[in-house]
Amino acid sequence: MRVMIASAVGLVALAGTAFGATVDGIVTTGEYGAPLAIQDTPTGFGDNYSELDVAYANMLAGGDLEMAFTGNLEGNGNGFVLFFDTRAGGAVDTVLGDGYGLLGEFGGARVDDWGGDIDGDWGVTVPPGGPSILDPGFNPDFAIEINTNGFDYWTNIIDMTVPNDPGQANRDVYLGSNTVGGGGATHTYWRDGGTTNAGDITHAFDNSNTAGVWGYNWDNPPGDLGDPLSAITGFEFLFSAEFLNADPGHEIKLLPFVTSGGGDYLSNQFLPGLGGAENPGGAGGVGGDPLFDAHYFDGDQFLVIPTPGTMALVSLGGLVALKRRRS
Repeated sequence: MRVMIASAVGLVALAGTAFGATVDGIVTTGEYGAPLAIQDTPTGFGDNYSELDVAYANMLAGGDLEMAFTGNLEGNGNGFVLFFDTRAGGAVDTVLGDGYGLLGEFGGARVDDWGGDIDGDWGVTVPPGGPSILDPGFNPDFAIEINTNGFDYWTNIIDMTVPNDPGQANRDVYLGSNTVGGGGATHTYWRDGGTTNAGDITHAFDNSNTAGVWGYNWDNPPGDLGDPLSAITGFEFLFSAEFLNADPGHEIKLLPFVTSGGGDYLSNQFLPGLGGAENPGGAGGVGGDPLFDAHYFDGDQFLVIPTPGTMALVSLGGLVALKRRRS
């Protein structure tokens, strides 16, 4: 099913810059092509509180990336997080024998629990269960953390390639804030103590969604899904090519998910979805001994953004696959 979704995206996005989004937190007809991913799991963090319904993306010819994630986020400190893999290297410290990646250490209020150090100071404290484990082929370079109080939201950029200690200037950089439902805002990502302009992000968050998936049914799990495609509001971004800093020919991959305010308890709202699983929770929970272990979930737990140079091939492959399945 996920292969068919990716192929559909390539097919619709073949026109390249024919689509164009207004960054306001509202997905309207004609702004994006087919969904990049559709939620398959009712939210374990409460219906209409914290959910991720659908992911959309437009890769523009100049290297900028437009994205939207419909859903909502509770104003209790819960975080919406994006792991990005845009270049060689990254946060994976050890590649295991089966190709899965064991993460190293990095910072972030809601991200460091995935890595090998949750101390945040000069010392090193390994999280319960050890570092998290990601699918083969996914090695994130940086993360974006967003949280809200219901009226405003705040965004931080975490460099996942540097240790989690105060001596690292780019460990956790505050990007800026914006009003919920207030339209788009553009902020520059300043690195190296504010001396290096590392590109811009335009972002918006409309938290008015009451559609999409339903709440997880703990008595008869997972319960009715609801209709993810009915959600049209949520997070929306325009990432500049300078910010993405992608290596030539490197596929842009990302993993979006919802987590608790402390980052040590995971919602089941991931894209791609977790196949009806309950909240992975904390270390030793549904997601394995560490906070998250991709071994426990079918398919690749990351999304791939089709690039203008590969769209034709993806589209052709999708058409062939669809014809074969229907024949």
